[in-house]
Amino acid sequence: MNLVYGEILEVLTEDGLPVGRIRVHGATKKIPIGLPTDAAQGDTVLICDGVAISKVDLNREREE
Repeated sequence: MNLVYGEILEVLTEDGLPVGRIRVHGATKKIPIGLPTDAAQGDTVLICDGVAISKVDLNREREE
C-alpha cells in the first residue's frame, strides 16, 4: 500500500467518472477522485495506490 498526498490541479470527467490532474512532489498524473465526492480544484487528497481516497486538511493535521 502506497500512501501519498497530492494537490488537485484540475477536475475532469472521463468516461463519465471524475478524474483529477494531481500534483505529487512536482509530478502530475490523472487519477480517479470519485471517493472524496466533494473534492475540488485546490484541495489536497490522500492517494492510495493511484486512487484518491479522502480529502485532507493539511493545516489541521499539522496542528494535532
